[in-house]
Amino acid sequence: MMLGCSKMAIEGEVVDVGGNGIEGALVTSVGTTCNATTDDKGKFDLICQPGTHTLVMSKEGYLSKDLDFEAPDKKRYKSGKNILVKIPESKGLFMFSDNSYQAMKPGRLTRVLEKD
Repeated sequence: MMLGCSKMAIEGEVVDVGGNGIEGALVTSVGTTCNATTDDKGKFDLICQPGTHTLVMSKEGYLSKDLDFEAPDKKRYKSGKNILVKIPESKGLFMFSDNSYQAMKPGRLTRVLEKD
């Protein structure tokens, strides 16, 4: 893709915790009209004016991710792989462990005091 004379590009990939590309994720630079949508492999190419950008990567059903990115020159930059975590579909109490949400089993909380 050819860049305009006053533009730069940020390329990257939006993936799940397993490293699989997420198709249809929206990548937006906050405060600008620059945005891109990921392809079927999770890859994007965001073309914008040079400067400091806060990129927001989002897709329904996933926690969004913000990325501060410096792109001061008119050239192509790489943001690498950016991981989005899937939000659990069921209701209940969850804890985040090993890059995913784990349902917590019902039970009783017990407070254990250490003795001197």
